[in-house]
Amino acid sequence: MNKIYTTLLSLLLLIPLSSCLTDTPWENGEYGLRAEDLETKKILEVKGLSTNRVLSVLTDEPVKEVQLFTVHLAAKDVAQEDIVVKIKAVAPAKNALAQSEIEVPATVTIKKGERDAPVVAKVKTGTLTSDAKAVKVQIDGANQGGYTVSGNFGAVTLNLLERSAYEGRYKYEILENTIWPDYSVYIAQGAEDYVLETVSKYTVVGYFLYGVFNDRAQISFDPETHAVSKLEVIGWAEFPLVESTYDAAAKVWQFKVHHPKSAAHTLVYKLTRLD
Repeated sequence: MNKIYTTLLSLLLLIPLSSCLTDTPWENGEYGLRAEDLETKKILEVKGLSTNRVLSVLTDEPVKEVQLFTVHLAAKDVAQEDIVVKIKAVAPAKNALAQSEIEVPATVTIKKGERDAPVVAKVKTGTLTSDAKAVKVQIDGANQGGYTVSGNFGAVTLNLLERSAYEGRYKYEILENTIWPDYSVYIAQGAEDYVLETVSKYTVVGYFLYGVFNDRAQISFDPETHAVSKLEVIGWAEFPLVESTYDAAAKVWQFKVHHPKSAAHTLVYKLTRLD
């Protein structure tokens, strides 16, 4: 057994290491987020690790101001001067948003003593639908010298779509659960960080049983009454509605569904809008 183990180890040592360990610009400290870089460099980056994001926009006005992302100074110290950061928008290869539909600022300023500056654009909402249109926005350097644009996090592709009016933050409660009563103790009753995100104008998506399963459910709303009209667990089944109400004054939705295979087993949801 020891002989076999030694042979396998010898073979492994002959295999070249992954190229990610010899990324020359990274290893040479030309850009990146290593701790030692922060001691010697002043790096401008898109705040947050994702370089491809969905951004939903309300279309209640013909032109909306939308924060695209935040420019961040990754350095040992906060800004020692006002840093004028240059911003540039380019059209991606697919599903591009027309340049005439978005006005991206040419510069933003990280104020002395701070690290961040928001990038706020003006978006024409008339062409936005539930099918996302993309724009790539990149940091194009700074008016002052001594700053390095991150090679890994110096740009972000934003996929803009029409935001549902029902997207937002809710208080989440399950008032009745005869489908899976054993799980009731795990449900995040009264949780106020339940978020519903846009799928289309009248449909949003959130967790089916918050705090229990990772399953996601699409919730659709009636455009006239604003009551819930459909609940469908993605990749599984629709849970037929038994009843559904909406209290506009209290901003409360309450709806009852039954299990696809048994009308005798039901769930009653209560959602209270918080934003």
